[in-house]
Amino acid sequence: MHHEHDLIIGYPLDGDLNQIGLLCQTCQEWVQIYALGGEPEEGKADHAAIYEEHLGHTIAIRLDDGSRVRLICVTCGADQESGWALLSGDVSDWFEELWNG
Repeated sequence: MHHEHDLIIGYPLDGDLNQIGLLCQTCQEWVQIYALGGEPEEGKADHAAIYEEHLGHTIAIRLDDGSRVRLICVTCGADQESGWALLSGDVSDWFEELWNG
């Protein structure tokens, strides 16, 4: 879990500009890496394209009322209390229990 860690969107360390991902600067590990330029699955978000729009931005993970987790762009949503959600989704009971201890 990278809750409350410093996260940023960037290119992998090897300089491959065909990939983009979410780097946990606290742990110094890539949380997610996606190929750029590919076709997303039908009905699914294009994570790579979303990340590319926020290259170099600071990211946070938020859990809302124990039912939805959101990936927040702090850079774009700095003026909003709840931030600007890049991606969000429902969480299961086990995730809520893990998150809340």
